[in-house]
Amino acid sequence: SNGNNDQIFRCILCEKEANFDDVFVFQTCGCSKTCRKCSLQYISDKLKRGEWPIQCPKCFKPMKDDGDILMCGEPIQKLYHALMMSKSESSAMTCPKCSTNSKLKDWKKSKSVIICPSWKCSNRGFAACKDCFIDWEFHKGISCQNA
Repeated sequence: SNGNNDQIFRCILCEKEANFDDVFVFQTCGCSKTCRKCSLQYISDKLKRGEWPIQCPKCFKPMKDDGDILMCGEPIQKLYHALMMSKSESSAMTCPKCSTNSKLKDWKKSKSVIICPSWKCSNRGFAACKDCFIDWEFHKGISCQNA
């Protein structure tokens, strides 16, 4: 060996030794025990099966955001967004204002809000943030984390 052993790691998915510049670091947990090729394959396979959140193959912590997805390149980003759309299309939400339960795909969408589709909702209808579903009256101008 040429003394460069600290630059080598063993991928826990393919069990091959790889160079550290080829490591994939999971953002959620910081685990770095997989090579990029294996990680992309792993994430892609899970997304194709409709799985989300995806667990880190080492510590099994679920990825909690799209931070990891952003590092994966466009094909995986497209899979992820398609899966998120199909999940939200099939789910429903109860309007806190008129108590009507409607499929999310029926809610009227604008740039930043979704609006209750029910005729029972007075004139404008109840509006919620399209990302976190919090009442827009309390949310306007505040980030999702702080609302």
